[in-house]
This record gives sequence, structure tokens and C-alpha cells, in this order.
Amino acid sequence: MSQDRAPLIDSAVQAYEPLARSSVGHDPYDMLLSPILAPLARLHRWFGVAGVQLGARSPINLRGPLLVPRCPSPKTASLIARGSLALWRLGMGDIWRKRAVSALTWLAEHRSPHSEGRACWGYPFPWRSVLLYLPPHSPSGVCTVFVARAFLDAYLTFQERHYLDLARSACDFLLRDLARVEHEGTVCFSYVPHAGVAVHNANMLVASLLSQVHAHTKEEKLVGPVRAAVAYTLRDQNADGSWYYDGPPDRPRRMVDHYHTLFVLESLLDAEPHAGTDIREAFRRGAEFWRREMVRADGCPLRKYGRTDPVDIRDAACALLWLSDPRLGEDWALWEKVRAWTDLHMLTSRGHYAFTHGSSRRDSVRHYYPRMQAWMFLALACAAERRK
Repeated sequence: MSQDRAPLIDSAVQAYEPLARSSVGHDPYDMLLSPILAPLARLHRWFGVAGVQLGARSPINLRGPLLVPRCPSPKTASLIARGSLALWRLGMGDIWRKRAVSALTWLAEHRSPHSEGRACWGYPFPWRSVLLYLPPHSPSGVCTVFVARAFLDAYLTFQERHYLDLARSACDFLLRDLARVEHEGTVCFSYVPHAGVAVHNANMLVASLLSQVHAHTKEEKLVGPVRAAVAYTLRDQNADGSWYYDGPPDRPRRMVDHYHTLFVLESLLDAEPHAGTDIREAFRRGAEFWRREMVRADGCPLRKYGRTDPVDIRDAACALLWLSDPRLGEDWALWEKVRAWTDLHMLTSRGHYAFTHGSSRRDSVRHYYPRMQAWMFLALACAAERRK
């Protein structure tokens, strides 16, 4: 085993330890599961928005007094499965294969009940934004893609066809159920089935999965939607190489953030074989923007363009995934800086990673959330596998 790889394996195993104790828990956005807050959220959308933001931003954990239950999350299970598969491929013992299979089995048995036989997944809590309300377990395009990626990873690892079949079934959900926003001859896949929400990272994540599954099934009907989705996002790239979070024709927020930018860039590369156009220049400009504007020289990943506080642990984890991937700009020197900054500022004395870190205690949320811990577990496990 490489001497450089061994410490990364140890770090990934340590990141898994809180998940081994409890992979079922609270989530930053689960406050509307409270039987106290839920009736208020149904009265008016702003009560719901306030409840969600209270849960995500409060440095004091109010979930106990508000009776918020702990729930298993498909996103958490998918991240655990992928990280465990990476460690098993490194020869870390059959326990990691068992952990991956256990998570995958749970995912296969706990699909969203809102689709007619097509594999899809959502979050176990209600969601309320200014634009829409989603009941618990509402199927989500983004959540479905992340779960399907875990099944695709398992198929490539074990060569067991049923894992590919589940990823392929997820494609049926994405193509048949998700709403679409049409704009100037292009298409943006929405987050959800019943509302046309134009968001670039959701659109490109769908395109990336369709392209990856096509590589194994060779079904041409998967290719056309990839081209239309890629055209939509490429057309909306800003002059500096960035993308706003929201896309046309409506754009409620002109915001550029960290980890969703990386979702777009990674997905562009995944979709490249079926994009129908050359994506390399757009990718280069986007990657240069990210490196120039979204991570400081000391390794601090910025939450949003032009804003430092608070850093979300997903910003750090996705930066580590990006910087360890040779396709996406492998840079182990910067990887070490991001890792060191993250451990210094976001690794708590209890052994888990905080959800957010800000310049003041008011801006920092240090509660244990399994989904956020799973992101760092995946980032460290993938880095260990990729390190030569």
C-alpha cells in the first residue's frame, strides 16, 4: 500500500465512525417534521420557510423540544454506499462490502411511494420554499440521481445486473416524471415532477446520469435529452465562466455558489460523450472560475461568490472530491490545504464534522447531521482510492 494512501484510509475510517454509531438522525432541513411547526407551515408559506431556515441556521439544536423525529435518509445511504465501495476496492476487508450492500439493499427497499413503479427517491422531511412545498418522501431528481449513482458504482464494482437495472429504472423516472422547462429550443430538467424549477445543477445531474447509463445500455432514447439539457446550461454560462444557481426564463436568485458549481462541472464531463457539442472550452472557463474565485489560498472553500461566511461542509467535501479526481483538476497540494482548513475549523471535538463554520458562533452550526458527515466520508474514501 502507498505510504501516501494509508493516512487517507485512516481518515476515511475515522470519518465513518460517527456514521457507524448513528447513520439515522436529524437533517439541517427537517424542522417541518415537528408536530408543533407543521401546522403553522400549512397556514402560510412564510411560516414554513421560517421553520426550515430556523433548523438550518440555529446554533442551538431545537429539535428535541420541538419533537422532530430522527429519520433515515436515502441521500445519506447513497453516500455511505459509495464510500464503502471505494474502501472495499482498496482491500480494506469484507466489512466494507457488507456495509455497501446493506445500504444499497435498504435503498432498493425504500423507494419513494409517489411514482408508478419507477425507481426514485426523495428526502424524508417536508420542504417549503417561497416557490413550492414538497411533502415528505416526494421524489426528487437530485436525490434520485445520487442514489442511482450508488447503484451504478455497485454495478461497476460487482458486475451484478440488478444494480444497473435500478439505475436504469431511475432514468425512466427522470425522463417520464420530472417536469421540464423549455427555453429557446433547449430543455432544463426540473428538481421535481409537478413544478418547473429551472436549476442548472439539477439539470446537469440528470444529464450526467442518462449519459452514464447509456454507456452500459446503449439505448439511443437516452441521448437526445442529454443534448437538450447540456445546450440549456452551456447557453447560460456567464462571461466569467460561472453559472447562476437558477436558470432562464425565470431567475429568482442571481447567486453563484460553491458545491453546486462543482456539480455542474463534474456533470458536464460525465455528459460529454453524448453532449452533441464540444464542452471543453465551457468546462475550462468554469473550472478556472472555481479555482480563482471559490477557494482561498489558505484552503478555505467559499460558500458563495463574493461571500466567505458561513462555509458549508458540502463545500469542503466537494472541493476535496474535485481536487482528488484526475478528470476534474487533480491538485494534491491544494487538496491538503482544503483538508487542513476543514479539519481545523469544522472537525468537532466529538469527532464529527460541523454543518457550517462562520466567523462568529452565531454563524456556525456544529450539530451532528449524518448526511453531512457522509459527504466527508465519501470525499476521504475517494481520495484514498485515487491517491497513487
